[in-house]
Amino acid sequence: MFGSKSTHRAHVGTEGRGNGRYAHTVTCTCGRQYGPYNDRTRAEKTAKQHERTGR
Repeated sequence: MFGSKSTHRAHVGTEGRGNGRYAHTVTCTCGRQYGPYNDRTRAEKTAKQHERTGR
């Protein structure tokens, strides 16, 4: 893939699950989705890694 680098923009979304619990999902502009995660920090780390590597 020389010369054709796609840009990934991942977004962390938060959904309330009741009783103070939340689920965090990662959605990218390329259509990939990850999660749900119980920990927002882990979701953000996954988003950054996906933006860098595309995986």
